[in-house]
Amino acid sequence: MSDSLTKRTIPRPKWKLILSLCTLLVLLNSLVAAQAPQEEQQVQFKANQLEGTIIDDERCQKLTGDVHFVLEDMTIQADSAIYYEKRKLIEAQGKVKIVHKDGAVFWADHLLYNEETQLAQLRGQVVYQSDEHTFYTDNFDYNVDTQKGHFWGGIKFVEGDNTITSQSGYCDANHKSVKFHKDVALINKDYQLQCDTLYYNTVTKIARFRGHTIVTSKDGKSTLTTEEGGEYNTSSQQGTLKQCAIETQVYLLYSDLIQADAEQENYTAMGIVGL
Repeated sequence: MSDSLTKRTIPRPKWKLILSLCTLLVLLNSLVAAQAPQEEQQVQFKANQLEGTIIDDERCQKLTGDVHFVLEDMTIQADSAIYYEKRKLIEAQGKVKIVHKDGAVFWADHLLYNEETQLAQLRGQVVYQSDEHTFYTDNFDYNVDTQKGHFWGGIKFVEGDNTITSQSGYCDANHKSVKFHKDVALINKDYQLQCDTLYYNTVTKIARFRGHTIVTSKDGKSTLTTEEGGEYNTSSQQGTLKQCAIETQVYLLYSDLIQADAEQENYTAMGIVGL
């Protein structure tokens, strides 16, 4: 009997099929993860007294006495509050205090805070303190996420020796800037500035004013008037004013441009000058 060589065919691994199945599983896992609802951060709160209630067909929590809310970016304290669970609204009143994670502190008589939009609407005797300056107003809307706010109905801004008042304006905590609008007055120990619009940077200490502006010395003996505005550094007391006039008890001077150094009491007129 002769030996015979039997040929066997070894099946080749189906690598392409295996890779396709693996890819499909990865895609399915990614799809499931994307569709899975993200776990929402639950607001934490406590008070001396908690009471579940229904207001306008919405389930609410009524909190009374030493109320505390703990959120991701801030804490809220108040005498009393109502938490609207469906709309994620916090309505607090009575010695309301907000402490933001960046160190800013707010006080108000009444607060309405929307967790989803992160808009805080503060009313009553509102005080906003951040860094070295403080705002006082009655109406202030502040977005906790963008750190931008709008105030109206009168505002007083205090920083060191400088006080700025106006009817309305905006603030941007990220850019350290404040815009004051309508009946603006900047007052310090040396002078008073009045204008319609003023931009102030709390870092550079530069105040930029627009339109008709009057600057009066504290003793009232000299007045500077400009129709185009200018800018002034409240720290170095140096500034530039366009198309202005300086009037004193002795002379009246007109100039296209005046560079002022209030600390040195030095004023340089440039361009077309009239005396």
